[in-house]
Amino acid sequence: MSDTFQLEIQVTTQIKDVIKGLLHKYYEVSRTTSRVPSIEEMSWNYRNEEFIATYLGHILHYVEGMIIEVRDRSHDQRGIVNA
Repeated sequence: MSDTFQLEIQVTTQIKDVIKGLLHKYYEVSRTTSRVPSIEEMSWNYRNEEFIATYLGHILHYVEGMIIEVRDRSHDQRGIVNA
């Protein structure tokens, strides 16, 4: 008999780990709150927790994407093609 299972491995950067640690408390609280602020409430209010969590997440996503892009370009320039 053969058992199957799923395994997930997450590889993270140091900066992602730091940001996740900073935002963990916010996400814990937000899971228990049903109110979602409007875009107008949070868009430019840099002291708002929604603003902080949202934009740090976007910044992190962008930085990680650029890290991958620079790595891929570096490999391509050395004749290494990513599959």
